[in-house]
Amino acid sequence: GLSTEAIEDTQVKTGGVDASSPIGMSLVINMSSKSGGNQFHGSVGGDYQPLSWNDNNAPAGGSPSIHAVHQSDYSLGGPIQRDKTWFFSAFRKSDIIAGTGRSALQLSALQAFAPSAALDDSHIVSNMPFVKVTTKLGANHTLAGVFQSDRLLQINAGPINYQNNVLATGGQMYGAKLTSIWTTHVNSTLTVSYNNKGGNSPAAYDGILGPGPQINFHQPSS
Repeated sequence: GLSTEAIEDTQVKTGGVDASSPIGMSLVINMSSKSGGNQFHGSVGGDYQPLSWNDNNAPAGGSPSIHAVHQSDYSLGGPIQRDKTWFFSAFRKSDIIAGTGRSALQLSALQAFAPSAALDDSHIVSNMPFVKVTTKLGANHTLAGVFQSDRLLQINAGPINYQNNVLATGGQMYGAKLTSIWTTHVNSTLTVSYNNKGGNSPAAYDGILGPGPQINFHQPSS
């Protein structure tokens, strides 16, 4: 995940995938990121939607499925040394609330089994920085270094849960690419990268753990 302000161009392959593309069952997507230049450029953008802008689409006696979005994007790029070294940076701050829709039967069951529990909404928080530095190593060689982070924390409130679930994904990525032009017909690209992206870690549960393990209640059938 990253700010859309960091994207220069995107290629989406839906069929006829070439042999150099990864094997898979879905789309093949390539994204090229922006680079800085000899002039400073920046941008600021945002998305705002409060819960009060949602209508009530819930059935009688239930609670509506509603959303609130507070998301902002920033970018800035320019020269470190003109005609030789440039930087580009982008940042997205995302704070999204997803109100959990519940039927009247689900609400009555939750109130019966956990009358003192506060039924919360799902909450997603993420900060996504992106930094790229590009430099010329002589007339025919270009070196680019990239840092990207997209650690996301989601507190998930399901329609039949009175205890929230924790989901944390993402991490940091570091990469470098050396592009060389040897002749008018021969060029090369060497890419090295590392990432520590993963799932839940102990820190994801700080201040969120409940008093004990979850309890499952099953509806009887005859």
